Amino acid sequence: MSAMKMFKLGLVLLFVMAIAGCAERPLPELKVTSESNIQIPISLDSYMWNHEVTYGDPRSAMKNAKAFVVQKGERLKIDFNTQPNEETVGSHLWMESHDRGIKQDLIDNSYVKVTNETGEYIYSIYATWDEGTVSYAIKVKVE
Repeated sequence: MSAMKMFKLGLVLLFVMAIAGCAERPLPELKVTSESNIQIPISLDSYMWNHEVTYGDPRSAMKNAKAFVVQKGERLKIDFNTQPNEETVGSHLWMESHDRGIKQDLIDNSYVKVTNETGEYIYSIYATWDEGTVSYAIKVKVE
C-alpha cells in the first residue's frame, strides 16, 4: 500500500473515531435497592437530555405499576450508572393528598429514607448531568 493511501486511510479512521467520540451519551440508568437487597423497578418519568425534552408526572408513570413492599423508615439506595453533577440528586414524595411532591432530604446523597406512615407512595428521583436532567419514579408499599 502506498504512503498516500495509508495516509488517506488514516484520515478516514481518525474522522470515524472523532464522530464516534462525539456521539450523544444515552440517558443514565438508575438502580434503586432496598436495605433487604431487593431491586425496586423504576420508570422513566421525564427528562431534558441533549436538547430533547419529555415531560411526565410520576403519578401517571406509576399508575398501573406494582408497589414493592418496604419497611417503615427503610433506606433505599440510589445508584446511577454514571455519576451526576455534584449536589444535583434529589427526591420528592408523592401522595394522594398533595397536588405536588414533597421534597425529601437524602442521606449522603445516596439514600432516600422511606416514610414512617403505612400506605402506597411514589417517589421521584432526579439528577443533573452536563447533558441535562433526568427524573425517574418508583412505587412502594410501606408496611
